[in-house]
Amino acid sequence: MAECVFCAIVRGSEKAEIVFRDDVVVAFLDHRPLQRGHTLVAPVAHVATFDDLPEAQIGPLFSRVRLVKRALESALRADGAFIALNDRVSQSVAHLHVHVVPRWRNDKLFSAALVWKRQPYRSEEEITAIGASVRDIVAKAHQA
Repeated sequence: MAECVFCAIVRGSEKAEIVFRDDVVVAFLDHRPLQRGHTLVAPVAHVATFDDLPEAQIGPLFSRVRLVKRALESALRADGAFIALNDRVSQSVAHLHVHVVPRWRNDKLFSAALVWKRQPYRSEEEITAIGASVRDIVAKAHQA
């Protein structure tokens, strides 16, 4: 079985633009974003599916999702966010993760058929700048 790429990100052996990390989750920018700032929030411990996540960890996971969502909205001046969790079907990495996608009014992210329209970053500099901005806001909010 191939190594879990998210576990490699947790260990630091796989490159990712990490915007938040603590003993519960690691949050990093998706390398194939639906929108600028699209972030994945994954448990630090390897958990394949939502059903595998211990009950006591659901609240801590989603409190971090909310923290990241608020930071993305602030950092990118987004109007809101789309939050999603694919479980088994359409789960491209078998490590539980929550998608936090910033949204703007009339951004046309979804077509009538709900087809994902990916919008890659324009440069490495853009991904680094967005990561730094979100990381700063998450750090401030997490300390409050």
